[in-house]
Amino acid sequence: MPARIPRESRRVYPVLGSNGLGNQVMRLQPAIHIYGHSHINQSIDLDGIKFVNNAFAYPGETRISRKRLHCVTDLAELGREAG
Repeated sequence: MPARIPRESRRVYPVLGSNGLGNQVMRLQPAIHIYGHSHINQSIDLDGIKFVNNAFAYPGETRISRKRLHCVTDLAELGREAG
């Protein structure tokens, strides 16, 4: 873990947005928060919210990226819930 990452952010590293965005996510309490730009795949449940970064990264970044995407929702299941 890089020393520059604040201690309070380390449990969700690399979920590194602004405090304003973090406060908004916590206030809204979505089931899932999908974020991006970091090249590190991450899927973590925190305080009842699933945080997902679907990073594919650059071709040479195999150490930090799984090179497969997370399934964030099942469309068939959504259809059953709507019907």
